[in-house]
This record gives sequence, structure tokens and C-alpha cells, in this order.
Amino acid sequence: MTSVNHHYVPQLYLKGFTSVDGKLQVFDKAYLQFKKDKQTPKTVLFEKHRNTILFEGCPTDKLEKLYATIESPFGEFFNHVRKGISQEELISKEGIYLLKLFIATQFWRMPLLDDFAHDFIKNLDLKRFGNRITINETPLGEVEEIQRLLAVDRGFRHYFRSFYLPLLMFDVRVHDHDYEYWKLHEVAPDEGSWDNFLTSDNPIIVEDIAEMFSFNSKLILPLSKRQLLTRWKFTSDIMYP
Repeated sequence: MTSVNHHYVPQLYLKGFTSVDGKLQVFDKAYLQFKKDKQTPKTVLFEKHRNTILFEGCPTDKLEKLYATIESPFGEFFNHVRKGISQEELISKEGIYLLKLFIATQFWRMPLLDDFAHDFIKNLDLKRFGNRITINETPLGEVEEIQRLLAVDRGFRHYFRSFYLPLLMFDVRVHDHDYEYWKLHEVAPDEGSWDNFLTSDNPIIVEDIAEMFSFNSKLILPLSKRQLLTRWKFTSDIMYP
């Protein structure tokens, strides 16, 4: 293993909220006060060995390395956001897809959902997803080894939660109505240096979790200290598990 401190809110996202010195002002919810010294994205919102699992009896940080792999396109995306992305660029087919994929991945990554995720996976019927994900042309819900590992292997459950559930539970497809209901809000130029949008250990603010999976709920996501993303509730006949 080569890593210990595993972020549950990625540094590539937190960099959008730093001051000119690359640091963040952090409010400690446990003590209800701001920390005395500013922090860097590297030193906040992580847990030691959060993504360390046992594989064949040995600890491994392969999950953390997988997160690093999928974060590469997110890193490029958020670099572009911080430089000043336009409404047209962000609310595009590629932009909406990356936003949905980031939200889907981040949702299952947060520690506050640990208990929920445990119970959710325990009661999840994989056959409901049909052929959405197949292994050797066999639907995921019909693969006995997957069922067995979910039942007995804590490390596999963590892997499943991190990389299967985002794609199984969220509709990351881009629909025609998405272009109308996703909006980018920016600090007006005449506000000068105002840059006080906040984020947290739970950066996704959502009205209805059940509706969130189909992105059919009101949603707020701070993108940076000067940019805010919203998605207003949309009611349609689209059905998605």
C-alpha cells in the first residue's frame, strides 16, 4: 500500500474553494467553531484507510487507486470550471454527463451514508437492473459469485458501493429536458471580489433522495467559491429504477 489518507470529498473539487494562498477556512462541526489555522485541500475531509480493504487476507488500497483513475477527467473538468466556465459550456451534453457522474460517485462516497449504504446493499435485489451491467454476458443479478461476495465480504461491499452503485442507481444519461433544468449561477461582475459560496463534507444538497437517482429532484451543488449549480425539480413520465 502507498496511501493512508483517503479523501471522501476529492481535493480536485475542494481546490475551487481555496483562497489565493491555496488554503481553506474550515468550520469544525464537532466544536462549533472555525479552526485556528487555515487548511489545504490535502488536509481536510479524509479518513485514514477509508478505502483500504482486505483482498485475499491482505490489506490493499486498490480502491483508492481506482478513485484516482476515475478522478482524472473530473480534475480536468473542475480545472475548467475554476477558470470560468460559461453556461453554454457547462450545460452541454458532455458537461451535464460529467456533472451527473460526479454527483452519482460523490453521493455513495460520503461517510454520513455508511449506515444507509450498508442496509441498502443488504436489501438490494440486483435482478431489478436486468442487463444494465453484465459479467461475461450474464446479468449482474444472476452472477452467484457477486451475490456471495456481497453477503460475506465487507471489502467487496465497499468496492460495490463505490463503483457499481453509482451506475446502477443513478440515471447518468443526458435527456433533452436536462438542458432547461440545469442552471449555472455565478457571482455578478459588479460584486467584485465576493467569493463566499461554501461547501462541506456533504456538498450535494437535495430535496428528495428517491427522486435524486433519476435527477428529478431539486438539487444544489456549489461548484466553486463563485459558482453554484442548481437543478430544479422536473416531473415527467420517465421511469428509472
